[in-house]
Amino acid sequence: MSDFMTDSQLELTQRPKTHEKHRIAVGRNGGDNRAAFLLTTDLDSGNDAQNRAAVFGIDLQIRFPREGLPTAAAALFVALDELLLDAHGRQEYLARLRTLKLPFPIIVLSYDFCLDPPTVVRPGLLLAVRLDDDVFRALRNGHIDPPADEDEEQKAA
Repeated sequence: MSDFMTDSQLELTQRPKTHEKHRIAVGRNGGDNRAAFLLTTDLDSGNDAQNRAAVFGIDLQIRFPREGLPTAAAALFVALDELLLDAHGRQEYLARLRTLKLPFPIIVLSYDFCLDPPTVVRPGLLLAVRLDDDVFRALRNGHIDPPADEDEEQKAA
C-alpha cells in the first residue's frame, strides 16, 4: 500500500466555509467603497495600521511616497515620521498638505504634534500624535470630512 494520496483523495467533498469581511463606508460618502490609504515607508507599522483599521471596518491600504497621493480615496493617512524626512522636511510636507483641497479627509500622524486628543485643524485635515482608536472613530463618524462644496467651505471659515 502506498503512503501517497491520489488526486481523488485530495478533492474536497464540499466547499470550505469562509467568512466574508464586511467593510463599512467611512464618512459622508456612504455607499462609497473606495479604500483608505496610509502613506508610509514602514511595512510593520502599515500592517499594524491595517489590522487596527479593519476593526473599524476601514479598508486601509499601504501606499509608498514614490507612488504619490491618491486622486480618489475614502481617506489618506500620512505617517509623517515614517517618510524619512528631517524636521524641516516634515514641516514643509505638512505645509503642503495644509494647502491641498482634496475631496477626502487627510489624517497626518507625527510625534512633532503636542496634541493630546486628535485635532481637526480645518475641515478635511486632522492632526494626531499616533494612530489610535480615536482617529479611526473620528473618520468613521465623519468628523474629518472636507466640505462638500465651496459654499460649505466658506461657512466653515
